[in-house]
Amino acid sequence: MIGLALILVPIVVAWAVCGNRTALRRMGWMALGLGFIGWLSVLGQVLLGRTLEWIVQFTPILALGLSFNGLTTVMATMIFGLGAVVMRYSDTYLDGDPHRARFMMQIAVAVSSAQFVATSATLPGMWGAWIVTSWMLHKLLKFGDPGPALLAGIRAKWYIARAGDGVLALAFTLMATQAGSSHVSAILSTAFPTWIVVLMVLGFVIRAAVFPLWTWLFYSVEAPTPVSALLHAGILNAGPFLLMRLFPVIAPHGGVLGLCVGVGAITAIGASIVSMTQPSIKGMLAYSSAAHMGFMIFMIGIGGVGPAFVHLIGHSIYKAHAFLGSGNIIQRWRRFPSNGNRSGNSGLQLSVIGVAVGVSIWSIGIALSVKSISQWGLLSVLGMGLWTFLSIGLSAKPSRQLAGQLALGLVAIVAMFSALESVGSAVVMHQFGALKSVSAPPLIVWGALGSMAFTTLVVLRGWRPNSNTWNWLRNGMGVNPIVDQLTGRYHN
Repeated sequence: MIGLALILVPIVVAWAVCGNRTALRRMGWMALGLGFIGWLSVLGQVLLGRTLEWIVQFTPILALGLSFNGLTTVMATMIFGLGAVVMRYSDTYLDGDPHRARFMMQIAVAVSSAQFVATSATLPGMWGAWIVTSWMLHKLLKFGDPGPALLAGIRAKWYIARAGDGVLALAFTLMATQAGSSHVSAILSTAFPTWIVVLMVLGFVIRAAVFPLWTWLFYSVEAPTPVSALLHAGILNAGPFLLMRLFPVIAPHGGVLGLCVGVGAITAIGASIVSMTQPSIKGMLAYSSAAHMGFMIFMIGIGGVGPAFVHLIGHSIYKAHAFLGSGNIIQRWRRFPSNGNRSGNSGLQLSVIGVAVGVSIWSIGIALSVKSISQWGLLSVLGMGLWTFLSIGLSAKPSRQLAGQLALGLVAIVAMFSALESVGSAVVMHQFGALKSVSAPPLIVWGALGSMAFTTLVVLRGWRPNSNTWNWLRNGMGVNPIVDQLTGRYHN
């Protein structure tokens, strides 16, 4: 019951802070702080070995409840913390707006239902809370006076979300019927036919803005800033997170893992390239979010649930900061060239930096006797991050101060990355124990894919705008005009 009370805290706070009484507003913000402390207390108990669960059974199949283990509690605590920041930002953002109370309550309900999705102990609760979250997001996106582009995105999102809901409802019904229970614990210990697992995975990834269903995410950036922050930092992560939570169901099916790898890789590489062609900061952040969703799905497909979970937490915090501080990002961005090669380096310089980083990461992997495919994937992500960090840093005028800053930055990135990966793996081990090992494809396959992706990114950084290919990429690899026609056709 304590967990349910913590989930409902944002709704109580929204009611309190939207009143006219100063004392009540102060008590509301204090309650938000105490709620976060409460989540940290629950997290501490879970990490000490306790698993807290509360379930109400209505029928043999229909049940609702909450389960607090390492994975769900960390996720719920993060959602609560980010939700608290977004709510505080929204209170100032909409100061004087006559509809502020409605907006704050919708934000609060979205945060509470997202926490329920993360901690639900049953499939019906998980599905129902996700529906409520989507409904609140739909209302938040329509807040104010949305323009034509945002309305097109809202319509596209509605169709995509309903398709995902239908597929997931069918998959959950079949799974609960075969297992004889809708409890997540029973689902994780039951073997299902591959086609049912495929339905479940499709239900999750359809809502994760994967290619070619990412257009609505790009149009949604015209929504109020707090809505964009909540969407990209919290709600959008639900699909990959639930894939992680139900990974033992997926692990025995090699074909389903391959589906995750394929969808994730195409989305990650495609969205990364498209993001670099966007003329606006928010447009870049939108496709960047799609790329991160793809990467997490890819990592889950190769068995890297721990690294994927760490990436989810890091991406959520980064995106909340990026959207809430987008004005500051614009000011900093003006310091760098914006003619398509935003790092200021030539293609040759970028290639030299990339080769140096690649050799270094490969040497580290060999020295540490890394054999797991997920660990190699994690090292690859570290290498891409270091490549971007160095390409931007080295575009400035060389100096001893710059060299020192780059050295300290590199050490900090490697240290934090290693620490977070260890924490993520420990959290996953706490819930699942040792996960199934997924064998790696031949080295030549990884080398070919990596070389193609790296070459494409290097060439794109050196391109100039206004070419036909550039415009095709800017339109989401040609998907956006198609979605515009479809949504317009159904609503004319």
